[in-house]
This record gives sequence, C-alpha cells and structure tokens, in this order.
Amino acid sequence: MADALHQLFGTQTDENVVLSVCAVPDQDEPGRWCLRHGTLLVVPTACGDTAWAKWRRQESSGPLTEIETPLPPMCCTDGDGWLFARTVMDLSAGEAWFETLQVRIAGSTKRNGVVALPAAGAVPSISALLEPPDAMIRALPNTDAPAGSMLAGLQRPAQALLWRGRDPGPLREPRSMELDGQPLFNPSVDLTGIHLTPPAVPEARATPVGLLVGRAERRAWIRTAHGNGDFTAFVVDLGWEPARIGMADLELTHLEYLRDEVVSSTRIRIEDLDTSEVEEAGKAAISLPTLGRSVAHELLLQTLDGELLDKSGPYGIVESVHMTLVVNGHEQPPVVSGVTDPPPELDHRLARADELTATIEGVIQNGAQARVIADRQTALERLAAHLERARGELLVRDQYFGQHAAEWRLLDKVPVPVRVLTGKIAKDEIPWIAPHVQARYRSSGKRIHERVYLWEGGGLSVGGSPSTFGNGPVRMTRIRPSEAEIWRTEFEALWDSELFREVRRKDS
Repeated sequence: MADALHQLFGTQTDENVVLSVCAVPDQDEPGRWCLRHGTLLVVPTACGDTAWAKWRRQESSGPLTEIETPLPPMCCTDGDGWLFARTVMDLSAGEAWFETLQVRIAGSTKRNGVVALPAAGAVPSISALLEPPDAMIRALPNTDAPAGSMLAGLQRPAQALLWRGRDPGPLREPRSMELDGQPLFNPSVDLTGIHLTPPAVPEARATPVGLLVGRAERRAWIRTAHGNGDFTAFVVDLGWEPARIGMADLELTHLEYLRDEVVSSTRIRIEDLDTSEVEEAGKAAISLPTLGRSVAHELLLQTLDGELLDKSGPYGIVESVHMTLVVNGHEQPPVVSGVTDPPPELDHRLARADELTATIEGVIQNGAQARVIADRQTALERLAAHLERARGELLVRDQYFGQHAAEWRLLDKVPVPVRVLTGKIAKDEIPWIAPHVQARYRSSGKRIHERVYLWEGGGLSVGGSPSTFGNGPVRMTRIRPSEAEIWRTEFEALWDSELFREVRRKDS
C-alpha cells in the first residue's frame, strides 16, 4: 500500500496533502470526536501554504467577503457540538497517513467497522465507520452533486474516492465565530473547505457523511460563471495551469434549459478564439451568447479528446429579488429589485436563436481562417508561438525542416528539450543550433512526409515546412492527445533506428 496516493492519482513533487475534518462529539465515548465530513486532498503547494479561506478567494472571481487577517494554514477549533480542523503534510507524510488509515480499515471488522483516523498535526484522532468506495468519481464543486460540497474551499474539481460513513448525528455549525480576532461568517468552508448543506436539502444532494480522498485538478477548471447584467451573454471564467495544458487543447460546451428542456447547445474550441494575450495568464473570461432570460445554464469543460475536466450547473440567473417586510404586525407592500418584465415569447426566442447560431458560426469561421495562413511572416510567428508553449519535450518530424539556417532559430526560445528528425540536410554538420536541440537526419531513401510537432499532451500538424511558408496557404491544427501518442511512437521508432544519423554542430 506504500505510495497508494501516487498510484491512485499520480501525485507530483510540487504538491502537498491537506487533511480537513468536521466532527461531532462521540456519544459513546465522552471526550472523543466522530467524523461527519472529511477530506484528504493532494493540492498544489501554494494551496497547502494558505488557509482555505484565502485560497478560495484567490481561485474564485465571484464576490466573496474579504478576510482582513490571514487565517493559519493549520488550525483546530471546537465549540458546542462541533469541531473544525485542518492540517498540512508533505507527500511522504500524506502517504504514511493514508497507509495507516487503510491498515486500520482492513482490520476494522474486529471493532464493528469503527476505525480511528490517525492524528496528524492540528487534526486529532477521530473515530469513523467507513464503507469502501465503489468507483473513482469526478467531484465537481460547481454542481449539485453531493461530493462537490466537500470541495467548496478548493474551488476546483478533483479525481477522488469517497468512503461513505455512518451518520454520527447532526453538526451544529455556528452561524459565525471568531478565530485569532478574525470574524468568520462561513466557518466550515473557511476552516475546512467543506460546505455543510442545511437539513432541508434532500439527502441525494446533501454533503455526504464520510471521507473524500482525492487530487485537485491541475490542468483546467471553471472558476465561476455568471450573467453579464443585461441577459445578452453568459460569462465563463476559466482557470488553467499553462505549464500543464494550453487553452487550444480545451473545448467548452454551453447548454441552456427552459423548464428542464434543452433549448440551446453550443460547443466552442478555445482554439477558435483569440487567446494570445491571456495564454500565459492562467485565467480568462469568455463571453458566450445566450438565449436570454429565464433559462438555466450548464457548462462542460473538456479536452480535445473529450475528457471531462469540469462541469457547472445547470443553474439559473437571478432576475429579481422580492422582499416583504412586516412592521408592527402589518405586512408592507413588497419591495422588488431587478427585472419585472414578462419573460420573452416564442418569436423573440426564435429570433435570438438565429442570432446565436450566426454568432457561433462566425467564431468558428474566424477560427478556421486563423488556422489557414497565407503570409510567410505571420505563419513563422504563429508557429514560433505554438512551439514556445510546448510542454515536457518537443519532437519535430519534418522532412524539410532546417534546410535554411534561419529555421533553426524557431527553436531557440522553446523552453523544453527538442529533438528533430529531418531529411533535407545533405551533410553531417548544420549551422549553430541551441544546446537544448538534438537533430538526426536521413538524406535519402524513404521520406517522412508528415510535418508534426509533438509535446506532452498534444501537438501541432502543419501543412508545410517553414521553408515553404508564403508559397501558398498553410494550415496549422492542434493534434489531439490520443493522436499525438501515435505520432510519438512513430517518432521514437525512427529516432532509434539505423536509418537516421546524428547531426554534428558547427561552431558558431
């Protein structure tokens, strides 16, 4: 069971493990606590270094109450009928904690299934009765799915396993509290990252009793989604880690519902949008056209291969707020704030649907035009921009790459190691190339016709070599991760074969 977290979730060195718990008094053993809700999450190091309250505010673009005094990353506080605690561990300590838990669960049948969660830092030992999980889940904080409530502080989806537990009784969460002089008005989320649903919420959507073990999404996620104020657009705030995924590797699907029926569905490849100014920012707002008022919105964020990264909704947009006051026993006239006009009728909806279709078609056409480039300099700049965002390692397979010395300059600013397979060089030496670039060539025999550039998680297919840019339109298209792996296997077979010779560098 050693390294179980790594085997389950593929942990990485720039991550910590955060343990958070909401507990209630043990009715059978005074002085001890029973787990009601808990999470063991593998998170970015920056998340482990700060409290859930601050991390949540950094990750969300929505309106949140500011925390004036920073809360500690590790804490344990309790009151009448409740305990909130959070501690941070490095990966090795997190692995050890999880291994101990698994050993105790395996032997829990001797104690009627009750286990003691190991103490760790600020989190005391807590008893629980846990059932084994039956599937790996995608826990989504921006949906009404139960496990999403466990990630309210994380603000990202997580790949996770859920050990459901026996209900130890209600947790009487305080409406507000003070910690280190800082008033908290949502203490469970601020201290444990867990949203406690009210008792009136149906069990199917309530925060589940038990322990959620998982790893936070590190590629891309939906930060928030909201209307633009006049119901003409729906704004999606995306977050991503540029070192792990490019915006052009993502697709966004927007579904709109009217009375639980789908009335609009659009899918946009982010590659079709101009994202050049925000590509390295790690956050951006995308404005999507909408049918207007009275519809609910659902979002799906996926990779080009169709892997679901995140989901939001379906949620409606608040159009008006109605308040009725009672003064001295007398009900006052209602106070209404917001839109009070009747909802749109069929003719308006149909006209708006046509506008929406035309808008999306325009985006797709503009994206297609941006991928087909006639101007030589524009094509070179576009290719260089793609290559400078390569991840892991860049593999170049192009029969004619590098026949002009200037083409090697395209690789100078690539931030990762580069290997090139080419066939146009007739000599064993080539002009000066950057130290991080290796090249092999085959000047005769079978040609390598495709021009592909591969990196971790994807790549680029180019309809011509740099030397031919400007002779006619050239097409640049992203390669799906699954296809990139096929090309990578082909590349490695050629690289290791005796058909290609190592290129020697000339001195500069």
